[in-house]
Amino acid sequence: MKNSIKNYITPEKLIKKLKQINWFNDIIEKLKNQNKSFYFVGGTLRDAIISIIFKTRFTPQDIDLVVELNNYEELLQLVNFFSFNKKVQIIKYPQFLTLSVIFYNKNNKRIDFALPRKEEYRDWGVLPQVAVGNIYEDLFRRDFSINSIALRYDSLKRRFEILDPFGGINDIFNKKIRVLHKKSFFDDPTRIIRSIRLLAKLNFYFEENTLSLLKEALEKKVFSYISKTRLANEFVNILKKGKNLDIVAFLFKEFNLIEVYSFIKEIISCFIRNCKKIELDKINCEDTRYYIRLFYLLEALSSQEEKSLSEKDKIVKFKKYLIELNIPRQIREKIYKAVDIFSGKRKDAELEEWMKLYVDIYKKKDITSF
Repeated sequence: MKNSIKNYITPEKLIKKLKQINWFNDIIEKLKNQNKSFYFVGGTLRDAIISIIFKTRFTPQDIDLVVELNNYEELLQLVNFFSFNKKVQIIKYPQFLTLSVIFYNKNNKRIDFALPRKEEYRDWGVLPQVAVGNIYEDLFRRDFSINSIALRYDSLKRRFEILDPFGGINDIFNKKIRVLHKKSFFDDPTRIIRSIRLLAKLNFYFEENTLSLLKEALEKKVFSYISKTRLANEFVNILKKGKNLDIVAFLFKEFNLIEVYSFIKEIISCFIRNCKKIELDKINCEDTRYYIRLFYLLEALSSQEEKSLSEKDKIVKFKKYLIELNIPRQIREKIYKAVDIFSGKRKDAELEEWMKLYVDIYKKKDITSF
């Protein structure tokens, strides 16, 4: 079965699937013209493979590309053609040998470019030391086998080929979440939260050895080695990208992660109580779903306070939770605006689309009843 499923996933099928991304061809042609070999990697490639195997809907998100170059300056020169577009922003992360290209005219879609990297963890939970490596080192440094697959464009042969050195396609077929080595959860404890999000989203299960390693890492309290900010970011990613939130909530309780998140225990407990109410599986736009989920949790927390809590105190409470969750300022401003509108403070302000959906989904008869 292992060989047959690999034969079933062909470069041609993957390219056809990836072409559903409406700006795929334009980007690919620009990269081909640079005469460099490059690789599709990451979640969008994984989801394309899942869509082919299980005949599910393909809803591509951001694209991850690794380009065969010698240094970071070459990567900057490669993406220079994006800089002429005023609706595009390039964000540089030289310490990680990556950069992001964000398309504001395409609903903030992004392409993450990187050099092939190798990394070394000096201690548990410490961010790795990153250096230029080869594609096999790059795939080995990834979190799970299902994310360690690459679709390579060979600039010499001028064709695509699939690289799957760690059996990720077979794990997708068997619906397994599997780490690549025994130190994985110790190197980066946030992979525990990520594995829960992926397991729930994909309806997969933990490979036996991976589950043992996860439990061992929890017993050794690996989360004490990482910052609250990194932990908060992983929970926010659940609000952004998570599906089947009841499974996430169950595993949070099963692994006693409420205590791990003691610094935002109120928020996590509220999430667990309300996970089904914020599933919102019929909303396809990730940003819209995220804003509604976030606002619902904050409103639910606020409603637990005394009825006499003033509007000013509610806003202070909202700000406190948003800061604890490390929510970026741009998103915080959207939430503050929503608070003003729902409390009647900004009566003439226009409701954004996600706010209209919020009113409709949760049957708000009067938006000022916040």
